[in-house]
Formats: sequence, structure tokens, C-alpha cells
Amino acid sequence: MAAEAAANRLPRNVARFLDRREECHHWTWKEPHDAGRAREIAVAVSGLDRERIDREYAALRKRYRHYATVIGALATRP
Repeated sequence: MAAEAAANRLPRNVARFLDRREECHHWTWKEPHDAGRAREIAVAVSGLDRERIDREYAALRKRYRHYATVIGALATRP
């Protein structure tokens, strides 16, 4: 994961955000072909708080606006 590679030089809250955003992106495109798969997807996304991603992204960009490494990591897409 890109977030793992950057985790050593990023603030912990930024690294956690990047991991969560990547997981959200991953599960967003999964299809529930049957009830079992639907449950698997529901469990996977239940703790990701997808609705908060945009707000948290904006807050992190504002907080770390003077830190090029953080802004660069936030600018990458999963």
C-alpha cells in the first residue's frame, strides 16, 4: 500500500486516514453477487466511516498545508 510506504514519514493521523481512504475506495466498487458477499462487504465498510472522508481530507490539507510531504501523500489517489 502507498500509505504503508509513507507511514514512516507521515503523522500517524495522516497515515491512518490514507489507509482508511484506500480501504473505502477498494470496497466501494465491490459487487454483492449474493447474500454472503453482501454481508462481507457490509462488515468491511462498517467501520470505515466513508461519509467523513471528504471532511477529514479538507481538515488534514488545512492543518498540514506547509508540509509538502503530507500534501503530496494526500494528493495521491488510491
